[in-house]
This record gives sequence, structure tokens and C-alpha cells, in this order.
Amino acid sequence: HARFEDWHRTVQAARERLGQLADLMEAPILLTNGSSPNPHLSQEVAEEVTQTTLRGSNTTRVVLPKGQEQLEKSAADLLESAAPESFAALESILTTVVLEPRGGLTQLCSGTADLTHHLTAPLIDQATVFLSSLLPAEDVSAVEHSAARGSPDELSRRVSSYIRGAAPLTGGPAEEERTFLVYPDTEPGRAYAEVVKQVSPRAYCVPVRGAGTDLMFCREQPGLRMADLFNLIDPCWEAYQALAENVLHNPHSRFDVAEWLPLVE
Repeated sequence: HARFEDWHRTVQAARERLGQLADLMEAPILLTNGSSPNPHLSQEVAEEVTQTTLRGSNTTRVVLPKGQEQLEKSAADLLESAAPESFAALESILTTVVLEPRGGLTQLCSGTADLTHHLTAPLIDQATVFLSSLLPAEDVSAVEHSAARGSPDELSRRVSSYIRGAAPLTGGPAEEERTFLVYPDTEPGRAYAEVVKQVSPRAYCVPVRGAGTDLMFCREQPGLRMADLFNLIDPCWEAYQALAENVLHNPHSRFDVAEWLPLVE
């Protein structure tokens, strides 16, 4: 009876640590019906999080399955569509690869180990590998065709918007600029390249063999005039002048050169 009570206290302590860890790991995921698994998370906060998940570089767009625009909703779709056998297989993998080598949950939670480092990270890594195998594989250029809903004008509009988004940071002679398209060497990819050539006849289309998960537009400005260079650095001129006088934070690549030829006499 004494050993049983001692084991009971150990399990209770492990459950408390796991509960705290679960609270740290819990993310505001919106299910497809608009509800949130976290009762303490308001609908407004959850919506804000899911809408800003993919907000980042204005030169990169992530294409999600089924035309979803929010990462958390797309993840919720994947989990809801997964078969019960998939969750059983995931549990078996996590038990075999993560828990058993660490002595099981009870032993891991009974020690002084940092659960975030020793448990959370391996769980996420293995779950990511397994769930990635459930994601549908689709050619990104085929996704672009389907997003246009069979409308050539809509597809041309989308291509034009990507070309505008790839504008160089500083302007130069338009006749010297070159536009590149790197596309999957597949049938949908070749059809997409034809549309790009119609929108931008001078574009160089470069086919790439592989999984077909990337589509890249690049506009290159090979030559810059001095006036173009000044337009680029003019907003940074005051900051440059301040840093150039500081030895520790000097922007120059050569610290053994005491004086540099000034850009402005």
C-alpha cells in the first residue's frame, strides 16, 4: 500500500507537469466550423492569429492545400480529414521514437529535465515528419491554373501581379532589365510558362526538374547608374554617416583602411 501511494504521487506530479507543458504548447487553432479548442481564447483573438500567420515577406506567397489562405485552418482541415488509423500510427511512432528511449512519460516528468527541450522538441519534430506524409502533393503551377478557375484573363492577371511584385529595389534602364521565371518541368508548368511569355514576351523561362513545389519570378537589374545608386542609398545617408565614425559598428568591410574615397565630394 505504501509503494502504491508513492507511485500515485509520482503519477500525479507527472500529470501536473504535463498539464503545464500542454498549456505552453497549445496554439490558437480554429477548426473548420469556426470554433476554437481553447475555451479561454476569444474568437477575435483566434481569428487575428490565424489571419497573420502567413504575413511576412511581400515577395513570397505560400500556397496551401485546397486554396486555404490561413495556415491554422489548413492544419485543422488536415487533422479533421485524417483517418483514425493515422492517429494510431502517430501515437505508436511517438511512443517508440520519443518516449521509450527516454524511459517513458512518468520517468521523464519525475526528473529535473527541461520538458520543453527534452520532450516538446522531439514530439514536434516527429509529428511534423509523420503529418507531412499525409499532405497532398500537387504541382504549384497546377494550383495556379485551378486558382484562376479556367479563366485565361484571371491567370494573366495573377502572372502580372507576380511580375510587379518582383520589381527590383532600385530602378534602372528598363531596356536592361531581365525577367526570369523558374517553373516545374511538368505539363502544367510548361503551360504556365506559355502564359508568362504572353504577359512578358522578354521573360526567360527556366524549367527545373523536381517535386514542383516552387514557382519563382525574378526581375534582375544588371546595371546601375550613379544616379540609381544614390536613389538607393539616399534614405540611409544619415545613418551611414553616423556609423562610419564608429569603429565598432563601421559599415565598411575593410577595417584596416582608415580613409575611404567619399561618394560625394
